[in-house]
Amino acid sequence: MPQYAILSKYKSSTDIRSLPQRAQAVKEKTLRELPHLKCTLKLAFHGGPYDALDVVETEDEREAQRAAEIISEHGDCTTELLPVTHWQDFVRTTHRITTALR
Repeated sequence: MPQYAILSKYKSSTDIRSLPQRAQAVKEKTLRELPHLKCTLKLAFHGGPYDALDVVETEDEREAQRAAEIISEHGDCTTELLPVTHWQDFVRTTHRITTALR
């Protein structure tokens, strides 16, 4: 199943104390609007250009985009959406391509 990374950066004016309530609002709206979307990983960064990472699985890229919009709307942050693949799958695909080119 296709996977997408949603990278989030909180706005400088974001009150971190309201994070649990905003996270709950994101979860509820996402479950209601995107019942087929599956969140497989949620991480917080300790430094760097982003604050959070969500990895979602869905057959429809528009669903992943909508999830990023919901996070942005209720999370008081900006988001960036990127398609991703597991490392082992990437290595296997690269190996098949390089082998075929020989």
